Amino acid sequence: MFTKRSRRITVAAALAVTVTIAIVLIITMSSTSTRTAAQPHTSQCPPTTLGTSIPTAPPPDLRWKSIGPVLVPTSATEGPASYDGPVWTCYAHTPIGAVLAAYDIFAALASPDWRTVADHEVVPGQGQQAFIQAGDQQTYQAPAPGEIAPAVGFEVLSYTPQQATIEALADAGEDYQADERTVAWIDGDWKMVLTSDGASGPDTQLITSADGFVLWGSAGNG
Repeated sequence: MFTKRSRRITVAAALAVTVTIAIVLIITMSSTSTRTAAQPHTSQCPPTTLGTSIPTAPPPDLRWKSIGPVLVPTSATEGPASYDGPVWTCYAHTPIGAVLAAYDIFAALASPDWRTVADHEVVPGQGQQAFIQAGDQQTYQAPAPGEIAPAVGFEVLSYTPQQATIEALADAGEDYQADERTVAWIDGDWKMVLTSDGASGPDTQLITSADGFVLWGSAGNG
């Protein structure tokens, strides 16, 4: 089991990262692939190699793909290996596979296909149901450009083959915003873990430094 205490210095609490239709999104610049119309999800992932090495750099084959206005990290070797409409699955059973899943599912839950994604890529239970109920009571609205914060980096806070918690870092102007996301390995793939009230994790925090984070840099851009 790997557990790491974050090096961040909290200077203020920002918006709660509740994975709802008004979710705070992450974006960076690159690539052109998009999610297409939802289709019934019936595929199963092939066996994947188990790995526990904590990443110190982005995957060498990193590529950014679009989920609506949001670009998310993907890798041919680390996942997702399957694209079934809005349901992206088959991530590597590794820490970097967990990081990629946490980014992709987080953004997909704020897309117009959020309900399909919640059904297939969120751990079943109270959190999943709370998120769906909240979403059903709202009208979907795409995020305004000013609501999208550029992705900067990530940190793996804890990792076991069963569950991983990562911290995603985004540019917030003079500071950075950081939020935790947890995924669990269930039925041969990583799925998002939501809190009992349907949130993705603790409140977003504003921090002053990117020290301790793996930076996405320009990898995969272009």
